[in-house]
Amino acid sequence: MNEKLLTLKEVSDYLGISEGEIEELVNEGKFPAYKIGGMFLRFRREQVELARQRFLVPSSKADEQKLADWRSPGVDEAGDFFEKLKDFLYFNDFYIVSTLVIAALLVFIVTFVGKV
Repeated sequence: MNEKLLTLKEVSDYLGISEGEIEELVNEGKFPAYKIGGMFLRFRREQVELARQRFLVPSSKADEQKLADWRSPGVDEAGDFFEKLKDFLYFNDFYIVSTLVIAALLVFIVTFVGKV
């Protein structure tokens, strides 16, 4: 699972909308994104493509309505619980493994070294 995530600028150029508008949609939870290091937004290519195909190229009244529906509350394109869990584990695996190693070392120290 070594995919290249897109930057905010790349997505802005691809969709033809401003970076500020994309950030606003992300903050409202209406556009799926990932924060790397707590500050850098990144996007999956397939999710951006899905958004572009389904919502962001209004050429008719029907397309404009889809865009309005997409920006309305309650629409979550990020996926279900298991998809979010998979993403969480993917981006935080180092911290989870580190915590488990430290916990195992603490148990070892308390159990065996404390008795000597």
